[in-house]
Amino acid sequence: MNTAGLAAPDIDRLVLAVNTRTSAVHGERFATLARGLGLDSARMLDHFAEFLLAGRLAREVAIARMPYAPAEAVADRLDELEADSLIEATSGGYGAADPLRPLLSEIRAARAGEAAALWSASNDDVATVEEAAHLVIAAAGPEYPVARAHGALPEPGDRHLGLHQRLTTLRYIRSHAHATAWRARGLEAAEIIAMTRLWRGEDAGGSVPAPLLDRGYAAGDPPALTASGVAVRESIEDETNRIAQPPFDVLDRGAADAFFTALGRLPGTRV
Repeated sequence: MNTAGLAAPDIDRLVLAVNTRTSAVHGERFATLARGLGLDSARMLDHFAEFLLAGRLAREVAIARMPYAPAEAVADRLDELEADSLIEATSGGYGAADPLRPLLSEIRAARAGEAAALWSASNDDVATVEEAAHLVIAAAGPEYPVARAHGALPEPGDRHLGLHQRLTTLRYIRSHAHATAWRARGLEAAEIIAMTRLWRGEDAGGSVPAPLLDRGYAAGDPPALTASGVAVRESIEDETNRIAQPPFDVLDRGAADAFFTALGRLPGTRV
């Protein structure tokens, strides 16, 4: 049984529910606070908040955390934050300087509130998912660098934020597996994004990248994957599941079934 693949849709649903609700309800406030610090926006700070508050954002982890962004864009953002004295070097990479800490804490508190709004009536399921996630995270080795770094961060005092943090770590296991799989096929970020949208029957988000057309993976009028493109995208999904599975092997069949059931019952409505 591929626990990683079966659990992935609900893990995504729950993490993204909290993230999108937080952004929709609190995003403008975060942007205002960021502008007060001299920044153009709160861009990337939500991705790095818990790492920076713990003083453990290694540059290579920050870049790996964002596989669909150009590495130089992530590096430039870190350089900007450091130049503005908002982050500072630590033994673990970078940490938040005092002026930035209130904004990052606001981001975390907002997530805690949105997670509680979704999950406070589901204590038994929260406990089941927490326990399984803890076991999987403990079993994740250094071959999952972002998940490994994120899983080692301090646990939040808030239970619902703690569940969100653990589910986010599980997403990082899959994110690493997926990036490994599509890069092994010689694809770039824009190409796998377009390929995935077409595979799901969605709009490609613009013109189909030329390399997908050149390799016979897609047609452009109308935009669609070819049979070859579908086969490649499905093989990437299979490889993603295979690479992500080893840490989930710590769950026996009974624990995995309980995990799936509890995940499926937890509310995850976006706004």
